[in-house]
Amino acid sequence: MLAIFGTRDPILGQADRPLIKHVPGAAGQPHARIRAGHFIQEDSGPELAERVLAWQKPLL
Repeated sequence: MLAIFGTRDPILGQADRPLIKHVPGAAGQPHARIRAGHFIQEDSGPELAERVLAWQKPLL
Protein backbone atom coordinates (compact mmCIF):
# COMPACT_ATOMS: atom_id res chain seq x y z
CA MET A 1 0.00 0.00 0.00
CA LEU A 2 1.31 3.40 -0.99
CA ALA A 3 -0.03 6.54 0.70
CA ILE A 4 0.43 9.88 -1.00
CA PHE A 5 -1.24 12.82 0.69
CA GLY A 6 -1.32 16.54 -0.04
CA THR A 7 0.41 18.91 2.35
CA ARG A 8 -2.40 21.43 1.84
CA ASP A 9 -5.30 18.97 2.22
CA PRO A 10 -7.91 20.67 4.45
CA ILE A 11 -10.03 17.51 4.68
CA LEU A 12 -7.65 14.67 5.50
CA GLY A 13 -4.83 16.69 7.05
CA GLN A 14 -2.52 14.28 8.90
CA ALA A 15 -4.65 11.16 8.29
CA ASP A 16 -1.77 9.49 6.47
CA ARG A 17 0.05 8.70 9.70
CA PRO A 18 -2.59 6.44 11.32
CA LEU A 19 -3.39 4.91 7.92
CA ILE A 20 0.25 3.94 7.36
CA LYS A 21 0.58 2.71 10.93
CA HIS A 22 -2.46 0.42 10.90
CA VAL A 23 -2.80 -0.89 7.32
CA PRO A 24 -1.02 -4.21 6.72
CA GLY A 25 1.64 -3.91 4.03
CA ALA A 26 2.12 -0.17 4.48
CA ALA A 27 5.33 -0.35 6.50
CA GLY A 28 8.51 0.34 4.58
CA GLN A 29 6.83 1.80 1.50
CA PRO A 30 7.89 5.13 -0.04
CA HIS A 31 4.91 7.11 1.26
CA ALA A 32 4.90 10.83 0.56
CA ARG A 33 3.29 14.14 1.33
CA ILE A 34 3.46 16.32 -1.77
CA ARG A 35 2.55 19.93 -2.42
CA ALA A 36 -1.15 19.54 -3.20
CA GLY A 37 -4.59 19.93 -1.73
CA HIS A 38 -7.26 17.26 -1.35
CA PHE A 39 -7.41 16.46 -5.07
CA ILE A 40 -3.78 15.51 -5.59
CA GLN A 41 -4.34 14.28 -9.14
CA GLU A 42 -5.51 17.77 -10.13
CA ASP A 43 -2.95 19.79 -8.18
CA SER A 44 0.16 17.67 -8.77
CA GLY A 45 -0.82 15.06 -11.34
CA PRO A 46 2.60 14.55 -12.94
CA GLU A 47 4.38 14.12 -9.59
CA LEU A 48 1.68 11.74 -8.37
CA ALA A 49 1.96 9.67 -11.55
CA GLU A 50 5.77 9.51 -11.29
CA ARG A 51 5.63 8.32 -7.68
CA VAL A 52 2.98 5.68 -8.37
CA LEU A 53 4.79 4.36 -11.44
CA ALA A 54 8.12 4.21 -9.60
CA TRP A 55 6.47 2.31 -6.73
CA GLN A 56 4.60 -0.05 -9.06
CA LYS A 57 7.49 -0.83 -11.44
CA PRO A 58 9.18 -3.50 -9.27
CA LEU A 59 5.80 -5.18 -8.74
CA LEU A 60 5.17 -5.77 -12.45
